[in-house]
Formats: sequence, C-alpha cells, structure tokens
Amino acid sequence: MEERFETFTALIASINHGIRKLKTEIMAEFDLKSTHLYCLYYLYKSGSLTAKELCDMCAEDKALISRSIKLLEHYGIKGIALAEYVKSLDNDNIVHLTSRDDFVYTYPNRIKSQFMNGVYSNQLRTIINRLSTCDGTNRAVATIYNPLLDERINDIPCLQWIQCTIRNDKFRIHCMFRSNDIYGAWYSNMLFLTYLAFEIIEMLEERNIFVTFDGIEYHSTSAHIYKKDIDDAIKLFKEVGAA
Repeated sequence: MEERFETFTALIASINHGIRKLKTEIMAEFDLKSTHLYCLYYLYKSGSLTAKELCDMCAEDKALISRSIKLLEHYGIKGIALAEYVKSLDNDNIVHLTSRDDFVYTYPNRIKSQFMNGVYSNQLRTIINRLSTCDGTNRAVATIYNPLLDERINDIPCLQWIQCTIRNDKFRIHCMFRSNDIYGAWYSNMLFLTYLAFEIIEMLEERNIFVTFDGIEYHSTSAHIYKKDIDDAIKLFKEVGAA
C-alpha cells in the first residue's frame, strides 16, 4: 500500500510539473508568465471577478494575483471588454454589429461580415473551405481593410490582412498591421488572434482535419508607444526586469 501511495504521489507531482512547464512555454510566447494564464482564462470565462474570487479560482496567494492583475492592466488587457470583443467572433449575427457606437469596426466583424457591393462575405468560412479542400494552400486569407468603407473614415483598421497556412500538419496565422500600439494594444491583438486560431482549428477538426497550433507570424510596419503611455511603459519595463 505504501509503495502504491508513493508511486501515485510521484506521478501526480510529475503531472503537475509537466503542466507548469507547458503553461510557462505557452505564456512565454506573449512575454507573460505562467501565473497569468489562469487569470486570463477565468476573466475570459466569467467576464468580471474580484481579486479575491480570482485568487480562489486560480488557487494562488493574494500578493501573486495582485501583481498579475497589475501587469495585465498595464498592458491594457481588460477582462470584460476583451472577453466581449473576442467572443463576438462566435456571434452568428455579427453582421448587425456595424451600427454599434462603441466600435467603428471590429476585426471579428470584418472577418465574418465584410460588406462590398451590397453583399456580405464570411471570410472565415472561405478560409475553412480552402484549408480543408486544398492541401498546402496559400489562398486562405482574409482582408480587413475595405476600401469602399474605409476611404470615407479616419479610424481605419490597424490590422490589414491575415493568412492561414498548414505545413506538415502545423497551423499558423500570418498577419500584417499598418500601425500597432505595442503598449496598449499588442497583447489584446495577440489574444484575439490566438482565439481565432483555435476557433479555426476546431472547425477543421469538425471536417476530420487535425493540426497543431504553430504560432503567429506578427508583422507591423509601424510599432509604437504613445507619449501618454511612456511613463507607465518605462515603469512596467523596470518592474518586469526586476521580477
């Protein structure tokens, strides 16, 4: 009995170590730490949580969660707003969001209901069809910029286009930003693109096409930090560097 117990506890410890290692590797791609993963997950799932509720769900001490929240807020990641924005990708009636006052456009809106010449185009559906019918295709793309709409407004999309590729059963998203607020928006953009990637992977699995996520090729022709954020950015970099 004692030997079985020792074996059991050793296996549990090994599994826990493997999970921590996996969390660290995944979050390192976003320059975040493993503790941030559960914070983002539960904020996304619940929408709004107090610090105490987040501590209980993440099973972490208050000081650690407090530092995590502070870091995520510095990066402009707001739980409720980001969750609503990202989850709008799942909205089948997203075409009706074009008249919302809080967003001139949204990336999910442009991907799923691009409007040109009186016709709505679901570019996500086209991406899935092309990835599933042509092995190694380079045509699984979506255009965010719409000249018929954007030539009349000043607040045009920063994200211009995305391309999805599958090579050796590995799925990757390539994207191009004409302008990118590295301090205030980069992390939110990465979270949205990651969510989009897993959404596409799930849709491919429904067609019996199984791939692994191979990351995001993120290109920006003008990456910047606004003057209003410089002091906060310098403070954050010092805190992260000292951590």
